[in-house]
Amino acid sequence: RKGRHITVLSMADGAQQLERWSATVHLQKDLAKISISCSNEVTISVDLGSITDLYHIGGDGEQAFPPQILDGLAKKDLKRLLRLNFVGLPPRAGQTPAESVEEAVQTKQTVYFLETCAESKEQLLEGLKVLCAMHNTKGLRTSSASNGSEKTESSHDSA
Repeated sequence: RKGRHITVLSMADGAQQLERWSATVHLQKDLAKISISCSNEVTISVDLGSITDLYHIGGDGEQAFPPQILDGLAKKDLKRLLRLNFVGLPPRAGQTPAESVEEAVQTKQTVYFLETCAESKEQLLEGLKVLCAMHNTKGLRTSSASNGSEKTESSHDSA
């Protein structure tokens, strides 16, 4: 299992500094879910149909990111920054998705991360848009990197 290498960003409650975790993103064979395995032993499981928004500086501007995240990054890192919003279970250390309690309440989740380079970020954006369009009937809100205009990808729009 190879996967894509990324850096997950986190501002823990009360932390004064941005935390960075080496991580790998894996796409499951059925193309319905991604998992983000972090070096701090936290695994984040995301159903592609549960992704609601995908933000990046080039398309959404700095206002789409909290100051705590932006302040902890060098200017050159902003071109690699992504924000992924989805509905799911909060991740817990040492727990695989299969161990999650079925009755647990799913809530809005956000993951901030850096791709390895700006080109990799663009490839991931395009790939996720296509995969999410296959699984998400509500549509995925993204922005075009080239002109900053918002566009919605939806399986209903591709008829």
